Amino acid sequence: MNGLQLKLGQWGGKYMEETIPVVERHIIRREDKRFRILDQACFHAKNIYNAANYQLRQGYFADHHRLSYTVQEKRFKKKDLLPDQVLPMKVVQQILMGLHQDWDNYEAARAEYKTQPDKFSGRPSLPQYKDKTKGRYVC
Repeated sequence: MNGLQLKLGQWGGKYMEETIPVVERHIIRREDKRFRILDQACFHAKNIYNAANYQLRQGYFADHHRLSYTVQEKRFKKKDLLPDQVLPMKVVQQILMGLHQDWDNYEAARAEYKTQPDKFSGRPSLPQYKDKTKGRYVC
């Protein structure tokens, strides 16, 4: 792993070291020839996010229980599930993990709201769908 070694200080007679990953940031503007390809990939990712969110919301409304990540991931492995599922399965898995993290955050906020509603300006809402035409999902 590429990283930067830092000596944090002495603790118990030994120096503690921590590796900080080196990060790059690429800004791709609309004029760039790669923008269209990446925009299409983000659009397909948004469609997968919305389809998975639909499954979770329907289960939640029906019996107040949501699918686990593993069950939902197996559903997305079936052939011809979505015409937009042109992304590699590892990307689909990352999208599903992000969606389940959104639902975990919602459930944590809802539990906190029940105990201390003063901390919130309103009741926490379910994870929303991304916009059908303008929405993109970046994972």
